[in-house]
Amino acid sequence: MIKMKKQILIFFVILQSVIVNAQLAGTYEIGATQTPPFNTVKSAVNELNTVGISGAVTFLLTDPLYEESGIELKNIQGTSTANTITMRPANGVNAEIKGNGEYILGIGNCSHIYFEGKSPNNTGSLTITSTETDITNSVIEAVEILFTNNQTYNIHVNNCNINASQPFFLMINILTA
Repeated sequence: MIKMKKQILIFFVILQSVIVNAQLAGTYEIGATQTPPFNTVKSAVNELNTVGISGAVTFLLTDPLYEESGIELKNIQGTSTANTITMRPANGVNAEIKGNGEYILGIGNCSHIYFEGKSPNNTGSLTITSTETDITNSVIEAVEILFTNNQTYNIHVNNCNINASQPFFLMINILTA
């Protein structure tokens, strides 16, 4: 009996170690009241980077303000013409992603990404704002898109308001490597 309990315990330990998070597909609300990892933009994007997608994914921003920076979409598995990733405000929400640092949103080695500045019924907006004031940084961007080895393509930023606290900071920086 003890040997059988031990075997069952070992089985569940092994089973737990091989269980992985399912790929994302569908619509997810991102906001402070949501269950992690969908309580912040950065944690939702980190989940996306980790598990990839198995269908089209839409992130709806439900809060008016997200104070975050260094949000990186990178190496996302499963994107295609049909399996796109869209980030947009929820209906009736004027959402702003505001932060400081070298960049607010970074995109690299991924494709079929859409930042839509309008909600599904056109009653909301999306603003991306860099509040960085330290001019000692070499380049400050609200959005940075890095095109590398033909792995970054079909990146769309539509109808978004992109702002910076300093007039000489770069709004969108597109780099090639």
